[in-house]
Amino acid sequence: MIASLWSRIGAAARAALGWLSQALSRCQSLGGGPPPRPRPQSNAAAPLGGGGGAPVRPQSNAAARVLERSRPRSDAAARVLETTLVGEVASCLDVHDVGRLALSSWRCRAETLGTIEELQFGFPKKDDPEAIVAAWAPHLSALRVVNFGDRSSHLTEDHAVISLTRDCCRTLRAMHFWGCAYITDAVAHVIGNLLPGLQELTFAECQEITDRGVKSVAKCSQLRELSLDHNGSITDVGVQYLNGLAALESLQLEDRGITDLAVAPIIRGTSRLRLVILTGSGVADETCDAISRYCPLLEN
Repeated sequence: MIASLWSRIGAAARAALGWLSQALSRCQSLGGGPPPRPRPQSNAAAPLGGGGGAPVRPQSNAAARVLERSRPRSDAAARVLETTLVGEVASCLDVHDVGRLALSSWRCRAETLGTIEELQFGFPKKDDPEAIVAAWAPHLSALRVVNFGDRSSHLTEDHAVISLTRDCCRTLRAMHFWGCAYITDAVAHVIGNLLPGLQELTFAECQEITDRGVKSVAKCSQLRELSLDHNGSITDVGVQYLNGLAALESLQLEDRGITDLAVAPIIRGTSRLRLVILTGSGVADETCDAISRYCPLLEN
């Protein structure tokens, strides 16, 4: 893997440097060749009391024009070099290493990150997710799906998620949180207000998500898949706000505080449900009867 990586980096560097050399050659040819070297003056032309060295001859207007024309081309060559290197390096790295690369490379943020549609945030303990998200978020112009969990769950806090949501609200269609103990209702509030077109949402084992957060989530009227599992603080009071999400196709409510009082009206309010999981909840006959009568497309 390492050998292959360095081989690709070397090939990219050689290609970019070759382009740079050609660009600089073209710059020189535009001005009729490099600017002429100043001719040394004779000692007689040296200033009185001078120390033996000839003064530097002022640069001619023609030479100044050549240098001025070459400068933007040199900048362009440098940008091509960075773009090529970043593209080759990023293709060999996993998403977390690309994140670290994005912290230092504007070209990576502008070019590479703009093509990413799905991200699984799993930061190792030594990384600061807030810094990485702050560097990524403004350039994730194609992001549609974001997952927080696994190794990132103990590091994910409200400010990082809110920053990402605000920057990517025009494209995000699915957000999933697993075991994020520090995520609170503030995140749910931002999701409800900024992502009315969200289609998939999961809060699983997020102990700080409460009925107030569920009320905010209910504003996402286009939700097709909703999962609220083992959060511990969600009751019928919050779940009742979900009544009216007519586009729901998948509903998972696995909290002990949820009963027929809240679930049965949700079932009766939609005919599109294909998946209903209520394991561990307090539902009984009323919800079962609603499922049998109002869920003709039910698969599981």
